[in-house]
Amino acid sequence: MILESVACQELVARAVDPDALKRSVPIRVRKSAFIPRANGQDNDGLSVTIVGDDTLERLRHRLGAPDKEGVTLHVGHVREISANGHRLRGPD
Repeated sequence: MILESVACQELVARAVDPDALKRSVPIRVRKSAFIPRANGQDNDGLSVTIVGDDTLERLRHRLGAPDKEGVTLHVGHVREISANGHRLRGPD
């Protein structure tokens, strides 16, 4: 499902390969998990799913990839990211 905009209070999940997770406690996610995917589906933003009861199972089933892991993001916190004087653009 493609969403034009997700509310800032939403918690979303992104499917990642197991090697995107570092073997540390707490588990950290490699930055490569957030680089747009080569198949072009992330051109307008990250591909994410709004978190629900069976999110990881739904992601694995939809992608046909039983080994995928999931990481969660708080939409409002992602929109607040800035670096080198540049900010991610929030909803208009």
